[in-house]
Amino acid sequence: MVTPTDKGKGAAVAAAAGGGVFMHYGRCVTGNRTPADYDMEDGDEVSFFPDGTRTMPVTLTVKDNKGRRVTHTMPPREGVFMYNSREISFYQTPEKCDMNDGDEITFHPFSKPSTFVTLTIKGSTDDGGRSGVVVTRPMRRTDELQRLIDYYFAMVPTDDQNGEWAVTYGGRQAGGEETPADYEMEDGDQLRLVPASKPSRFVTIDLLTMVKAKRTYTLRRTDKLQGLMDLCLSREPASMYRHGCVLIYEGRRVQDSQTPDDLKLEDGDTIHAIARQVG
Repeated sequence: MVTPTDKGKGAAVAAAAGGGVFMHYGRCVTGNRTPADYDMEDGDEVSFFPDGTRTMPVTLTVKDNKGRRVTHTMPPREGVFMYNSREISFYQTPEKCDMNDGDEITFHPFSKPSTFVTLTIKGSTDDGGRSGVVVTRPMRRTDELQRLIDYYFAMVPTDDQNGEWAVTYGGRQAGGEETPADYEMEDGDQLRLVPASKPSRFVTIDLLTMVKAKRTYTLRRTDKLQGLMDLCLSREPASMYRHGCVLIYEGRRVQDSQTPDDLKLEDGDTIHAIARQVG
């Protein structure tokens, strides 16, 4: 039996030996204090949490209509408590949250991304007879993509595996030294293996208008970008580009005679179309 004036020396020794902390109603209990210092009552619960926990424990206290208290201290978890689609914190009270009898509080854990991701790599139809073979492999998100490339050649050997190849992801070239985490890749994402000596003759770019509308166009890499300006003026309201338009790429004005190859444009690049200023 513990009296209101007894000090928790035994608890302090246990905490020191085990490496952890004792909690009562969300407060840390120390060995040099007494139950009276913490306003403890019969049946109160003191919980022990070992070192290594990353968040504070949560103690819920509810009083019924007879004034009886029901308390429970829960170990820390990574997540949030929600009530009526709103996040609640440990310092709030049922009254502050306008809670009623029978209301429900739900716990939503934080999702933790897997250490691994499963990717596929597909060869093109003109890559030495592979005819679009697909190879799937799980790998760490921090592994270099070169491992996936090497695995592809090991699984689908051909005489031309020492040639020059490029790997694309989402229409852009992906470097072998990059990782899935660098591109925020998810399970099922696919990379394409294409001969580096045979780049596509076409490029697909996004044109962003004055009202932030995005238009997607596919151009030959050798086409003059004057044609893109003409498309913009013919398809957008005349009031938007009353005196013509100017194309901007990476903060620089695009000349009418320049081509996608001149600017080294890649699939998915964005060009801004702004109104030409007069006067």
